[in-house]
Amino acid sequence: MAEAVGKVLSRAGEVLKKLADSSQGSVERAVVIDREGAPVASLGEGCDELAACATAILSAAELAASLVGGREVASLEVGLRDGSAILIMTMRGYYLAVKTTKSPALGLVKFALRRYAGELEKLLS
Repeated sequence: MAEAVGKVLSRAGEVLKKLADSSQGSVERAVVIDREGAPVASLGEGCDELAACATAILSAAELAASLVGGREVASLEVGLRDGSAILIMTMRGYYLAVKTTKSPALGLVKFALRRYAGELEKLLS
């Protein structure tokens, strides 16, 4: 059992690497987070902090959405003053969060997020 889980997590790390590579240097770090806020797979330095940040942002956004009759947040983008961004996408049972470099190719990053979130969902389900 532990070996199978290890293989899945290793594969998830490979998918995060593909996501970063396909964004042509715009992704600085990436993390898959479970619904309790724990990182399950990551790429880059500071992913524990990114997981905590993404979980807090998503919790606040879901509360705000519920106040205006929304059901569930699908994705979020937080632009930072230095030109970088935090992007969060929800998946079945997990979140995918990335922190970009300054002045990223956001369209490319968003495309990569959508593409590889599906792959991660299949892998982790």
